[in-house]
Amino acid sequence: MNRQDLENAFPNLAASGYEITGEASDRYNCIAWAFGIATQRWDFNSPRRHWPPDLPRNQEIGTLLRLFADQGYTVCDSDAREPGYEKIAIYAFVGHFTHVAR
Repeated sequence: MNRQDLENAFPNLAASGYEITGEASDRYNCIAWAFGIATQRWDFNSPRRHWPPDLPRNQEIGTLLRLFADQGYTVCDSDAREPGYEKIAIYAFVGHFTHVAR
């Protein structure tokens, strides 16, 4: 997806000061990338991809929050940058996550 496609898909993105930090790849995905993993795909939708066995294979936000909590993440009160913390953003539509960004 190029910059224009991204901005068309996410109309508020252009004003956010985002930057593209790498090319698209089939080797990893947004969930793995949020964990800092660039060699493995985490995918609830494919039994051949990595997904914790104790989590349901669904796209519900609650499932994703459990996944990140199991990896040591906590929900924060603000989207503002804080020294010493790396934050992720969960993008969702009608109760289902669509993307995760670090």
